[in-house]
Amino acid sequence: MKTLIHIFIWSIYICFPLYILPTSSEIISSNSALLSIYLVKSFVSICFFYFCYKFTLPNYFQKKKHLTFIIYTIVFISSFTLATQYIINVLTENINLNEMSSHFISASYKVRFVMMTIASFSLFYYERYHSLKLEKINTELLALKAQINPHFLFNTLNGIYGLSLSGSQKTPDSILKLASIMRYVLTASNTDKVSLTDELEYIDDYIELQRIRLSSKTTVIYKVEGEVKNQTIPPLLFINFIENAFKYGVSNEAETKIDIKLTVQEKSIHLFVKNDKTLGEVNQEASSNIGMPNIKKRLSLLYGTNYDLRVLDQENKYELSLKINLYD
Repeated sequence: MKTLIHIFIWSIYICFPLYILPTSSEIISSNSALLSIYLVKSFVSICFFYFCYKFTLPNYFQKKKHLTFIIYTIVFISSFTLATQYIINVLTENINLNEMSSHFISASYKVRFVMMTIASFSLFYYERYHSLKLEKINTELLALKAQINPHFLFNTLNGIYGLSLSGSQKTPDSILKLASIMRYVLTASNTDKVSLTDELEYIDDYIELQRIRLSSKTTVIYKVEGEVKNQTIPPLLFINFIENAFKYGVSNEAETKIDIKLTVQEKSIHLFVKNDKTLGEVNQEASSNIGMPNIKKRLSLLYGTNYDLRVLDQENKYELSLKINLYD
């Protein structure tokens, strides 16, 4: 459908001067060579639009590599202008052009490049804005799912109940952590980005509450390295991967280990999650085939190609590595 819309719009773009604008129509239809020149320029300007829209804008301008963006744009315009000028010289070699035709040939290209630049910027950022709105809706749905996750809530309350029966001094702190988690999930869905400090505090509370139900058979290692202050990320970005580790890496019978490490650098964040699987025949990635595509789509909407997600799913071990390159 999107392809058909593009074809329809470009058809109007090409045909409008040919049939609607009297002056342009008269000039273009006066000679087959002028028509050929017009079509060549139309094709080049359309190529320039997609060159900006698909290549330079997402790969350079969005990543704030403005100098590279400008260089590529200048190279494209210069190269195709020279090539088009050569074609024009060949087509008009034996033709005497009047002043109006000469002006039409020389001036229209400049206007076209300006038009295509504006159009590519407009469409690119409109689609990005629309995608981010959809991503926000997905975030809210993920947050809602986290709020009502019955297994986590049941296990946590069960663990807190067990602490209270034994008169453990951890009971009040566990209740506060659960309240903090629920409060965070409610508020995080209303914002596009949160501080990395708040997100890590949420993850820390989640892991500490999970520890309540763990036996001595399961070892959990959680490390955060790097400077987390002044960093912001989309809310609830990592929790699904961590939930997955606890879902498949906890056992009361066999020795298992869950290893969670988050490394923060100035321009990147790297999450590494590894867990032993309690059931060797279970394909952990396949069992999450509903959630993983949604997570990948969300990452693509947020970071484009600026992330690397790798999964190693073996019989008794599951590893996940997510590296995000930050450009904001």
